[in-house]
Amino acid sequence: MGRVAVVGLALTGVTALLASPALAAGNSAVCHSASICKVSASGFPGGTISVDADASARGTGRWILTGPIGYRCSKDFPQHGPVRSWSCANAPAGRYTAQVTPDQGLHTLKIGIRW
Repeated sequence: MGRVAVVGLALTGVTALLASPALAAGNSAVCHSASICKVSASGFPGGTISVDADASARGTGRWILTGPIGYRCSKDFPQHGPVRSWSCANAPAGRYTAQVTPDQGLHTLKIGIRW
């Protein structure tokens, strides 16, 4: 009987993992030869929101997420390497805008927000 309970929990966990992407929402953008790239999304229910960012350059880039009631979350990141993801906690419900900037010049920039 203990084995059945464990299998049931394992299957429930797999089902939840497979179902999660269908519930995800947000928006993303890719900007070529740009010094800034912005994206907005509405309908965020509140809680934790994720930011994905990349800049095809050397040095340090920066992303900034802004939302309702003056909410702000930001991070400097190394621009070389793959797209990276970060989480911002305690975000109120509503519309959000994210932007990414390289430390200098025009580059291919990627920015996304999701929940």
